[in-house]
Amino acid sequence: MKLSPPEYVLSVKPYVPGKPMEELERDYGITDSIKLASNENPLGPSPPCTI
Repeated sequence: MKLSPPEYVLSVKPYVPGKPMEELERDYGITDSIKLASNENPLGPSPPCTI
């Protein structure tokens, strides 16, 4: 029996990574940039929700 993923899984577009830091710095004419992971932001964690 051959298993195949559902159609909605097959329709998900593959992840396209961003440019490397060196290329971004060169494109924008900046230096000493800091790379954040995709789940990080410069403001730190959000406050806890109190619903």
